[in-house]
Amino acid sequence: MLPFDGEPPDVLDQAVDQIRRRFGKSALTRAVLIGRDPGVEMPRLPD
Repeated sequence: MLPFDGEPPDVLDQAVDQIRRRFGKSALTRAVLIGRDPGVEMPRLPD
């Protein structure tokens, strides 16, 4: 469970940034998008 009480919001932002740097942008998905059809996506060049 994420520590939402008592921790500054920057701590959560830093954790998300570290996960994305280490595992890529697709490592985290917004809960509202889970199970949805992504539809047609444009191909992207790597960052």
